[in-house]
Amino acid sequence: MLLRSFLSQRSLLYVEITLDKMKNSEIRTLTVEELTEKIKTETDAYNKLKFAQAISTIENPMKIRESRRLIARLQTELRAKQLAN
Repeated sequence: MLLRSFLSQRSLLYVEITLDKMKNSEIRTLTVEELTEKIKTETDAYNKLKFAQAISTIENPMKIRESRRLIARLQTELRAKQLAN
């Protein structure tokens, strides 16, 4: 039980991850390097959210969906820029 409460307290740290709600116009202005860095940070945040959800329910489970969709939009724009060059 002590381990469970410790993990629950740790998961509160993961819940406080802020998602950047980026518009598509903001995503289009990013360079390829910025897009790859943003994808990496958002993927890390997404994995932390999934881990926090697996341990105990997070405050807003819709953040997982928003994070996954943001990553998909970033990857789509990255691929479009790669094909354009």
